[in-house]
Amino acid sequence: MNGKKLFYGILFGLLSVGLITSTLPAAEVKTETVERVYVEEDYVKTADNFLVLYDASGSVGTTYKDTGRTKLELTKTVLKNQAESLPNLGFNSGIYVYTPWKVMYPAGAYDKNRFLSAANNLPATVGNEPTPLFQGIMALDPILARMSGKTVVFLVSDGQYTTGETVGSGGYSQAATGHPAEAAKEIASKYDVCFYIMSTATKAKDEETLRRIAAVNTCSRVVPIEQAAATKPCTASVLCTVKASERVVTYTKVVGMDVDRLHFGFDRSDIQMQYNNELDALGRFLQANPNAYAILRGYADSTGDEGYNMGLSRRRAESVAEYLLKNFSIGSERIITQWYGEANPAATNATSEGRAQNRRVEIDVAGVV
Repeated sequence: MNGKKLFYGILFGLLSVGLITSTLPAAEVKTETVERVYVEEDYVKTADNFLVLYDASGSVGTTYKDTGRTKLELTKTVLKNQAESLPNLGFNSGIYVYTPWKVMYPAGAYDKNRFLSAANNLPATVGNEPTPLFQGIMALDPILARMSGKTVVFLVSDGQYTTGETVGSGGYSQAATGHPAEAAKEIASKYDVCFYIMSTATKAKDEETLRRIAAVNTCSRVVPIEQAAATKPCTASVLCTVKASERVVTYTKVVGMDVDRLHFGFDRSDIQMQYNNELDALGRFLQANPNAYAILRGYADSTGDEGYNMGLSRRRAESVAEYLLKNFSIGSERIITQWYGEANPAATNATSEGRAQNRRVEIDVAGVV
C-alpha cells in the first residue's frame, strides 16, 4: 500500500512537472503592422505641341540685367534646361529663328536628343539684324495649319521689333508690317495656341509690347527669363502638369523578439532543460536576422555575500551566451552579457518564492529595426 502511494505520488509529481513545462511561455517574435504611403507622380499633358520662336537679333547680344550673361546665352541655357526636364509624352515640337528666318528643328515628333542638339546650335553670335517680330509670328501660320490640338509657342523676345522688312522666304507669304500683337491676335483667332513669352525686356516700352502680345487670349503670359530658368515645364503646367496620387501599402515587419526570463536553481548557473526550446527559438531568430543582437542580463537573489552574488549573476549570463554561441554559431559580438548581482530584484527576497524569481537572466533582442 505504501509502495502504491509512493508510485502515484511520483507519477503525480512527473505529471505536474510536465504540466508546468508545457505551459511555459515560449519565445515569441514581435511584429508590428506598418502602413507606408507612397506618393506616385504622373505627368498629364496640358498641350499637344510646342514651338520655339527665337530672337537672335543684335539687341539680344547685350548683357541681361546683372547676370553677367547676354540675353542670347541665357535663353539658350533655358531652352536646354527645359528640354532636359520635359517628360516624353508624345509632343510635337519645332525650333525657328526669325532674325532672319531659319529652321533649326522642323515641326515634328519631339525627340529630346535632336531638340537639344538644335537648341545648342542656335546662333551663338549676333550681328546688326532687324527684329521682324510681326512677320515671325505670322510665319507660324502654315506650321500650325499642319498641327492638331493645343500648341504652346515659346516666344523668346526682349520686346524690341522693327517693321516693313521682307526677311527670307522660309514661311513669309508677304512683307507684312504692324504691331506684333496684331499678328498674335490673328494667329490665336485661327488656332488653339498660347503664347508663353520668355522675356528679356529691360525697358518699359518693350515690356508693354510683350504684355500686349500676351493679352490676345487668357492662356498666354509673359514670364521673365530668370523665372523661366527656375521653372520646369510640368510644375508650371505649361506643357504638362504633375498629378500626384497616394498608394497605401500595409505590411507586417519583425521588430524584435520577446523572450521570457530564465530562472536558475539556488547557487546554480547551469541552464535548466525546460528553457532549451526557448533558447533554440532565440538562436534561430538571431541566425535569420543578422542585424539583431541579444542582451543578456544576469541577476542573483540576496542570499550570501554581495560580491559572490555579483560573480554568480555573471556566470548565469555567460552560461546563456555560451549556449547560443555553441549551438548556433552566432558571432560573439552579437551576444552582450551584463550582470548586476542582487540589484534590481524582480520580487521580494523575503520569501523563497521571491528569491526564486530573482535568480534569473533577462533577455532583450535589439537591432532588428
